[in-house]
Amino acid sequence: MTTPVTPTRTGHVDTRGEVPTMVTPTGDSEPPRLLITVEAAAELLSISRTRMYALIKAGEVMSVRVGRLRRIPVGALDAFMTRLLTDQNAA
Repeated sequence: MTTPVTPTRTGHVDTRGEVPTMVTPTGDSEPPRLLITVEAAAELLSISRTRMYALIKAGEVMSVRVGRLRRIPVGALDAFMTRLLTDQNAA
């Protein structure tokens, strides 16, 4: 089970070393987010925005378009991390 993710005072996300299944906004009364920005996804993975776009382009991380906006389903980050761990454990 993963821990909830909350932005810190500076806006950075503290994942405590885990990839969340749901990203919760700062207010507990709001529903969890299902889609996050490319920048937020990159922050969660501790990679650059450019690297995140490269992973999207290569088909490694699924993304969706919402109008003109590009968003990452939180579940796509879980799937990516699972593939990484599986591939590294198999090697």
